[in-house]
Amino acid sequence: MTPIRGKRLFVMALIPFLVVSLLPLSPVQGALLMAQIKAFQASCSAFSVDVTVQGLTNDQDGFDRFRYQVTDGAGNLLYQEDSARQVGVSDRAFVVSLPYVHGAVAVQNPIRFEVIDLDILARPMNTVITSVTESLCFADASPEFRLAQLLAEGIKGFTSTEAALYSAPHTDPLPLSLPAKRELTALYRSVDGQWAAVYVGGESLVWVRALDFEVDWGALRVMPTQLDGSQQVSGVVLPGVPLATARLRYTLNLRLGPGTNFQRIGKIPYRTIVPVYGRSGNSGWVLISYRGVTGWISSAYITLEGTPLNLLPIVG
Repeated sequence: MTPIRGKRLFVMALIPFLVVSLLPLSPVQGALLMAQIKAFQASCSAFSVDVTVQGLTNDQDGFDRFRYQVTDGAGNLLYQEDSARQVGVSDRAFVVSLPYVHGAVAVQNPIRFEVIDLDILARPMNTVITSVTESLCFADASPEFRLAQLLAEGIKGFTSTEAALYSAPHTDPLPLSLPAKRELTALYRSVDGQWAAVYVGGESLVWVRALDFEVDWGALRVMPTQLDGSQQVSGVVLPGVPLATARLRYTLNLRLGPGTNFQRIGKIPYRTIVPVYGRSGNSGWVLISYRGVTGWISSAYITLEGTPLNLLPIVG
């Protein structure tokens, strides 16, 4: 075989590979790249999910917008949250027993969790991925995941005395209690640190008073109020659209989380104006975006415009 003929055969064999590699991704391939749902469980009043989303399409400023949505078998909207991911970067959201919005209650199985791709105007484009489950609050349910399967990231603790159980912090106790020295898995703490959300069985977490429970409180995260607020901010999550702006009165550290114990990821110069997306539970920190990176700065050294600090949503 001559060298020229060999080169021709190599090029002819390479052409089909090049044609295939240049073809656009199929919807199924695109869905697998953009989002993956590891687990989804739901009750009549709350849901738990472990989902990872990656930014694929540049909708605006290098971010890909999308929507989390939960509906029941009757088509009722139980939960909806718009967010975004930096193009080319994936981030995980994991939450247990997050209540549905505005006190919504599921009335029929199955319960469906969806990730929906949005355009620049937040209009739904297509459903990227769907997971369906059934709640045991309805007869003959067969859920794919049980809440107990989602507790690997919990913290073990013990009741220090006979402990009453509560459906939420600062509410009347349930007609249930646990004996002293009972081992429990805790998932969250309340903002004021006086309560812990624990698993004792069933489809939902319950709460115990800090006075009745021994656990490593520093290892517990605050109970999130949104799905994308369920993890420490990693610098690539934009929770919706900015609700205010902040002018820095000093050069400030940008941190991964709302506190000086979180890693510093940079500095923002004096007089810089940045968009604000929410606040910490104690209002001491605000979540902002600076040059494409999301992080936290102290609220004590900024001038806030657009929305008062106490009216910003708690996102961490």
